[in-house]
Amino acid sequence: MAEAVVTLTPTESWDDGKRIHVVGTLAIAPAADTYAAGGLAVPVPNAPGVNAAAKPILFIATGISGYYFEYAYATDKLKARTGAAAQTELTEVTTGAVPAGLSGDTTRFYAIYHKFSE
Repeated sequence: MAEAVVTLTPTESWDDGKRIHVVGTLAIAPAADTYAAGGLAVPVPNAPGVNAAAKPILFIATGISGYYFEYAYATDKLKARTGAAAQTELTEVTTGAVPAGLSGDTTRFYAIYHKFSE
């Protein structure tokens, strides 16, 4: 099975003079694709002023199905975390088929990039 692909669809972007801010939706491919240990690769959004090789200064993703998202800057991957019970630490989603709640979630993202960064 292939690693699930993350698709970013910008709905709005703006330039503050030094940085490009991008807001949009995030979709994760469903099973039979797999969630990989350490997270899923996040592409650079197609937005004016953002270089195709840019790395985000800040990347935040939020959904409504109960998953918590964490962007790992060292690896440029998005980790999905979930909790098994109240008052326990969140654990990364298990490697394997992408859970339906994760791929079917309504997820939004906000990212900041250096303007025309390399």
